[in-house]
Amino acid sequence: MSSSQTLSSFIRSYDHDLSGEDCATLLALFHNPASHRDTNGRERRASLASSAWTEVNLNRHAGAALMEKLHRQVDGALDRYNRDLGAIMPVPNSRQRADFILKRYRPGGQERFQLHFDSLYEVSNRYLVFLWYLNDVPAGGETVFPDQEIAITPAAGRLLMFPPYWLFPHAGEPPVGGDKFILSTYLLFPGAPQA
Repeated sequence: MSSSQTLSSFIRSYDHDLSGEDCATLLALFHNPASHRDTNGRERRASLASSAWTEVNLNRHAGAALMEKLHRQVDGALDRYNRDLGAIMPVPNSRQRADFILKRYRPGGQERFQLHFDSLYEVSNRYLVFLWYLNDVPAGGETVFPDQEIAITPAAGRLLMFPPYWLFPHAGEPPVGGDKFILSTYLLFPGAPQA
């Protein structure tokens, strides 16, 4: 890390990374068919007792053309991240990526993602987070990084990128007044088993 970089430098957001049409396509995939949706969080993992959401795994339920487009989005976003970061060594690309997961958080305070970091134990092969917001949220729903005093507001098409390590604990706050939809994936270290 150069003297001009702080940990906050590694948290980057990019507006309009996905078009309105892309967001609409992904939201339609979330809604149809309902049989593709699974609950996650406290319902499935004891370590996430304060978290809950509903998800769709696009790697299982989307077509090849959409998946290839999403991989190209990751490639382009990584190029921009590296240019903006200006690190001595760029973050390497990996064609090995975690599944692309659509998630929905409902308002009411019960659905959120508690404070956590994303690379630990069985998912310690993750090295960069890609999180796209698919809709505007009337209030709430921010992704907060308390140590860096950063809060990213959900906005349709906005991409959030950051390292998944313990230096970047973050939480997904519950949305207020409307559902929050996101799409996420991770770059994975090559040769590591996919989580």
